[in-house]
Amino acid sequence: MKKTILLLGCILLIVFLTSCDGRNSDISNEQVRYVIYSYSSSAEENANNATSGNIAFESADKKVFSFSSRTEINRPADADEKYTLELNGKSYSLYYDKSYETAISKSKDHKAYGQFNAYESDKISAYTRFSTNDLLLFTNFDENVCTAKGDLTEEEARGIADSALLSLYGETTKQEYSYETAVFTDTRLGTHYTVVYRKFVWDVPTNDSIQITVNMNGDIIGVNAKHYGMFSSSESQVSSEELQNAISVIREKYSEKWTIGTMQLVLDSEGDYYIYAQLSSMSTEEAMEIYINVK
Repeated sequence: MKKTILLLGCILLIVFLTSCDGRNSDISNEQVRYVIYSYSSSAEENANNATSGNIAFESADKKVFSFSSRTEINRPADADEKYTLELNGKSYSLYYDKSYETAISKSKDHKAYGQFNAYESDKISAYTRFSTNDLLLFTNFDENVCTAKGDLTEEEARGIADSALLSLYGETTKQEYSYETAVFTDTRLGTHYTVVYRKFVWDVPTNDSIQITVNMNGDIIGVNAKHYGMFSSSESQVSSEELQNAISVIREKYSEKWTIGTMQLVLDSEGDYYIYAQLSSMSTEEAMEIYINVK
């Protein structure tokens, strides 16, 4: 009888220990609500990260957060041979060159945002999105235009950019994108203002900006809107609370030893949302870029 009781006790102990191990593993997995992806190579930082409770840490190299690279693809059947751009009272005729896609085209929800056609004519080029024909990029490399001399003021540059924003993207976009800044640049390559407008989601800035560059004669020589429209439905996909929770995790984790730069809402190549932040150490010259999942 005693042997039976002892054997039963051992079996129950083994079952208990096994179930505890499994339960602890499950709890550990459930506790990891956020993953911070970092480009930091600091061994000390990585060692500290490993001891964090409900936050996992991974190399940012495992993810694709940048869509600046492009891959040439076959020309779509409905690509226009000629693209005419009306901009600031001037008309530009450009001709089809190639078609491309970026990493965002891997996402089911954002596939259309990663595919575009390229048009060129002499020293002028433009990219337009497949699905909407929206202008994503315009550049005028004519040296005479880029180096034009004039006495344009920042206020005048802002007015020209405001008008271009409305004519290119419509009243809804003009209302949804907030004026951010006008950057003055003076180099041997030219003098100009770049006026920046940014899309916000629940009062959090995104990396979707429209940048309109105006030379000193008042000519528009550049438009950069490569992420245009990517966050148009974001407020139905992520909540303000989810964004603020992710931002709070970054502040709680890093504010003691790091200066946290402006945080932005970004997408990865799979269409998932992250908060991006640039960090600079308060005691060393080390800098770090991090991404934390929103959900």
